[in-house]
Parts: sequence; structure tokens; C-alpha cells
Amino acid sequence: MLKNITNVRGIKCWGAHTGVKSMRRDLAIVYSEKPAKVSATFTQNLVVAAPITLTQANLKASKNMAQALVVNAGNANAVTGEQGRLANRGDWEPRQWLRLQPKSLALIKTS
Repeated sequence: MLKNITNVRGIKCWGAHTGVKSMRRDLAIVYSEKPAKVSATFTQNLVVAAPITLTQANLKASKNMAQALVVNAGNANAVTGEQGRLANRGDWEPRQWLRLQPKSLALIKTS
């Protein structure tokens, strides 16, 4: 039985402590060498953070395919208005580092 996602061929993971959470890793990137089918459950709250709307749009445009998940804990980036929407549009460094297509990134944020 596999106990770790890094045991799956073609999957790479990175984790880091960025200082958002004290004394724990609070950022992870999960990368698949090939686009993979993904499933997601989203909040039913009427207030939806920019990363959620971006990820919903990306998954819809890509028919639920993604090549990378960027996960952070401690900052949901909610109620940030237009500035937050622009900052989370997916046209930023991790996507560029991994040479991903614009719609192949999913942002997962928790607070």
C-alpha cells in the first residue's frame, strides 16, 4: 500500500515553511509530469476568495485537468477585492517555474 503521494510515478512534491504558520510547513506544491484528472469540493459560502474562483474557472476550462496544485495554509486570501483577483489570476512565478499552461494550475488555500 502506498503511504505517500511521492511514491506515485510522475508526481513530485515540495513543502516549505514560509512563516505564515509558526513552526510548521505552510506551503506545498504538488506537480504531475503530465496533466491529470482532478476532483474538487468548493465552499458553499456566498463569500468566495479569489483563488477559489480562479481554480473553478481553470478546472472548467481544462475539463477538470491540472498539472500542479499550490497549497498554502494560514491565509485564504479572502475579501481582497480586485487586487486579490489580479494577484491570484495564475500568471505568476510557480506556473512559470514549472512551465505550465495557464489553466493547468489549481490554488488551494486554507486559513
